[in-house]
Amino acid sequence: AAYADFTAELEKYDVGFCVHACDVRVQGDDAPAMIATAVEYFGLRDDVDVVVVIRGGGAQNDLAAFDTEEGALAIARCPKPVITGIGHEVDHHIADDVAFEHYKTPTAVAVALLEKVWSYAERADAAWDGIVEAAVSVLDESQAGLDRIAQRISADIGRAVERSAVSLEAAAKQLGQRAGALLTL
Repeated sequence: AAYADFTAELEKYDVGFCVHACDVRVQGDDAPAMIATAVEYFGLRDDVDVVVVIRGGGAQNDLAAFDTEEGALAIARCPKPVITGIGHEVDHHIADDVAFEHYKTPTAVAVALLEKVWSYAERADAAWDGIVEAAVSVLDESQAGLDRIAQRISADIGRAVERSAVSLEAAAKQLGQRAGALLTL
């Protein structure tokens, strides 16, 4: 039921989580070792970003597997963040104390993960907006610089053409005078 509550909450929003499940005993003599082994296993996988330890509520004796040294050490040593959601609102366990974060229920863990993804997406969108804004600013500054250069080149060409026209006019006048002098001889 805890797994169903957890995954149902994740599936509501179609965020795209890939959930790898490990069915372990969560009460009884075998539970602490199975929980520790599962945490260790998922903590070493490259395709896992966070390890979630969840269990629905029950009597205090039913939840005793989450108060063992073996489970606590596996959670504390896990190279990935471990998030717990064990029991109900009133339950608190040693596993919760050593986890990266803990929440009161499996559904609350799913909601927290969704909020983290949405927060990350918002920060990524804001960063992308900042990149676009910076790129547009650089392009605008570059365009303004190119416009200034083009205006200078145009002005320089205009002055060069004007000087050439004056020189050409003077040369033409001089040539006309010489041609006239030659013709009168």
